[in-house]
Amino acid sequence: MLVRPRSVRQAIQDAQVRYIALRVYCCSIIERLFLDAWSPLYRYHDKAVRAVNFHQFFPLMASCSDDGKLHVFHGMVYSDLLTNALIVPVKIINAHKPVSELGVLDCAFHPTQPWIFSAGADKAVRLFT
Repeated sequence: MLVRPRSVRQAIQDAQVRYIALRVYCCSIIERLFLDAWSPLYRYHDKAVRAVNFHQFFPLMASCSDDGKLHVFHGMVYSDLLTNALIVPVKIINAHKPVSELGVLDCAFHPTQPWIFSAGADKAVRLFT
């Protein structure tokens, strides 16, 4: 089934699929994060959101942005598609210094530990535990 998400004024930057409840995590260049076609928009960053990622085992989700910050959330999705996902901010990390209006370009969780890696425009890869 193909579901068209709500329209955004600019392009979608990244998308991740959470298979538990068939939710789609998307981020766009307009500093917003949305989960599926019916959920509200979440605005946590000041600049363009570059990537969104979630942990394979833990209920953790992360988003990174051109403002140089990495946001970690506790994300809980429900198998009932009528119930919106629950997102609770856990930590805001000043991960990288923006260079030429580019900050954190990508983030990835460790496969088994609650650690997160980030790659930035300042040519650095950092690990946060």
